[in-house]
Amino acid sequence: MRKTLFALFTALIAMSTFAVPASADALVRLGVDGRWIPFSVESVDVESNDLDIDIDRSLKTWGIGARALIGPEVLSVGVKANFVRHSYEESLLNYSEVTLNGMLRVGLPSAPIAFFAEGGLLLSFDYVDLGYNVGGGIEYVIPLAPPFDFNVGVGAQYANGSTGTELGDRDIDELRLFAFLGFDFSI
Repeated sequence: MRKTLFALFTALIAMSTFAVPASADALVRLGVDGRWIPFSVESVDVESNDLDIDIDRSLKTWGIGARALIGPEVLSVGVKANFVRHSYEESLLNYSEVTLNGMLRVGLPSAPIAFFAEGGLLLSFDYVDLGYNVGGGIEYVIPLAPPFDFNVGVGAQYANGSTGTELGDRDIDELRLFAFLGFDFSI
């Protein structure tokens, strides 16, 4: 873990020292987004009961996120925190989680498109066990006034961990598809 953090820190210093952005390119990007997760493929294992549950995600599953990135638009790295409230047709399975992720964003210089990847720790509010998540996606960047951008995109995330539900402890093993709307401020 220390070697990974050291490598990330070294890469950030090298990028900020040697990267020469375009005149209108920013080196710091702060953003927020709203996430909607209408679909997932998951395995359900409720430990306290031997139940066969037909699990269907509710369309009310939503989340919010905040990110801070360093680097020019073409390649930036940083951190992202997400909060998600998972809702299911069987409300006894509902839970909330927080993910704390490292993030990489690659923008296409000739188009208003960016690709991103993120991954890190997952923590359910109803349980004290840490899990992990990895994901990525594509976003369309709509410039507003010079330091502000509006983002719309889609992505996928794999999550593995544990949570407590009203039916008992539950292992999380999910592939989620999501859509999001975001807003960035560049410095």
